[in-house]
Amino acid sequence: MSPMLSARHVRILLPVFSALLLFYFGWSSTHSSLHTNEHARQLSIYETGALWLGKSFGHQDVSVEHGSSAAHAASYHKYDPLVPDRATLPHIPSSHLHHPTIPQSFHDQLSTVNLYPPAQYGPETLSIFQRIWVLTLKSKKDRERHMSELASALNLNFTYHYGRNPFENDEDRKAVEDIGTYTHWFREQYAYEDGEQEVMPNGRKKMFKFEWLPDAASGNDSRIQPDDLQGADLWVLPDGDPRKPQLPQNYPRYRLESDGKGGLEATGRSPPQGVELESEMYLGQDWAGMTPGKVGCYWSHYELIRRIAESEEEGPQLILEDDVDMEWDINNRLRQMWQHLPPWDIVYLGHCYIDHGNKNPIPGTPYIRPMNLAMCAHAYAITPRAARRLVRFLRSPLFAFGRPIDANTNELFFGINRFVVDPPVVVQMPKDMLPTNSGTSEFMQWLGDSVFQRVARLSRRGTGRKN
Repeated sequence: MSPMLSARHVRILLPVFSALLLFYFGWSSTHSSLHTNEHARQLSIYETGALWLGKSFGHQDVSVEHGSSAAHAASYHKYDPLVPDRATLPHIPSSHLHHPTIPQSFHDQLSTVNLYPPAQYGPETLSIFQRIWVLTLKSKKDRERHMSELASALNLNFTYHYGRNPFENDEDRKAVEDIGTYTHWFREQYAYEDGEQEVMPNGRKKMFKFEWLPDAASGNDSRIQPDDLQGADLWVLPDGDPRKPQLPQNYPRYRLESDGKGGLEATGRSPPQGVELESEMYLGQDWAGMTPGKVGCYWSHYELIRRIAESEEEGPQLILEDDVDMEWDINNRLRQMWQHLPPWDIVYLGHCYIDHGNKNPIPGTPYIRPMNLAMCAHAYAITPRAARRLVRFLRSPLFAFGRPIDANTNELFFGINRFVVDPPVVVQMPKDMLPTNSGTSEFMQWLGDSVFQRVARLSRRGTGRKN
C-alpha cells in the first residue's frame, strides 16, 4: 500500500501536474482546430499577398472574407509565425495588386511592350484581312473538314469558294474542252505567216502576234461589274449564248474522255502548249500542255479572284487552298511583319519556290522581301485593286490559260507590287498526311510550330477532338 503523500509532497507536485494538464489540453485543442479546419491553412496566395500588400500601402479595408477561412483565421495565424495576424492586416482590392511602385522583372517589363499597331480587322481573319477564302471542291469533303479543323484550332473564320472539277463534273469538263479549243483558235488567228516569225535573241521564234485586251493594256483598276464579260470569260458561256464566239464550221475540237483510272485524256486535238508572256514559245520543250487539272486550277483561282474584283469590299483578302498548315502564332507574326510593308498588291505567305533576285528584305523585318517569282498558289494575300487588274490580264485571250495560274501571275510586272514571306508561314501538307492521299504536293516544307503537329500530339494523348 502506497504511503500517504504528505502535505509537503502535494505542495511540490501539484504545480507540476497542473502544468502538464494545461500543456496537454492546450496542445489537443490546437491540434483539433487545425485539423478540423484544414481549409483555413489553404489560404490562397492571392489572399495572403493582399494582406501583406495592404499593410505595406496602408489600405484600411479589413473586411476580408474568403469562404469560412475568416472564422478560423485567428487560430491559424496564432500557430503559424510565417502568416501575419489578419486581425491587424487590411485587405486591398485586386486592382491594387500590381502597384506601380513594386519592382517588375525584366520579363514583365518586356511583356508590356506592344509590337503591333492597332488591328484593322478581328483575329478571326488574322487581324490583317477583311476576309479569308478557302478554295476547295464540293466533292472533297475531307479537305473541307481539314480546313474546318484548322479554323477551329486558330479561331479563324473561312469563306469557302468551290472550284471547277472537270474530272467529276460533266459541265466543267465541257467548259475545259471549250477553253482548249478556243485557245488553239485564237492563237491561230494571230499566227505569223511562214517566214514572218520574229526570232528572239535566244534563237526562239515567236509563234503568234501578242496583244492584251484594251482594258488590260490601259491599266484600268476600277471595280469589275458582273456583266463585264470579255476575252476568255466568253469561252465558258453555254452553247447558244450570242456572246460566245462562233467557231468555224467543222473546226477540230479539243475533247476529253475518261482514261478509266479517274483521269482524263485528250482525244482529237492535243492540249494547248504552254507559252511565255509576249508569245515566246518554248520550242523543243515538252510542257505536257495545259492539262485538264491545270486548266481547272487556273479557272478556279480566276473565278475567285474575279469575285474579289467584283466585290464592294475594299479590304485585303487572303486566298488559301484546301491542303495547308500554318504556324501556330501566325497572327502575331503577320501583325509584326505587316506594319513594315510598303504599298503592296500581292504577298505570298507560302510558296514552293522563290526567286527574289537578291532583293534585300524590307526595312523593319527580315522575313518579307520583294520578289521576281514565286511558285505555287496555296496561300497569297491580294488587294481588291490587284484583283481587278489581274482579272483584266488573266482573261486576255492570247494570255489566258497559257500556263498554270501561278506561272501566269508571275509574268505580270505591270504596276503590281509583289512580296513574299520567307520562310513561309503557310505550307502545303504532304499528300500522305491528308485523308485523300492525292492531289497534294509531295514537296515537304517545315514550320517552326505547326498547327497540325499540335493536333497530332493532342490526339496521341487521347484527348484530341474526334470529328
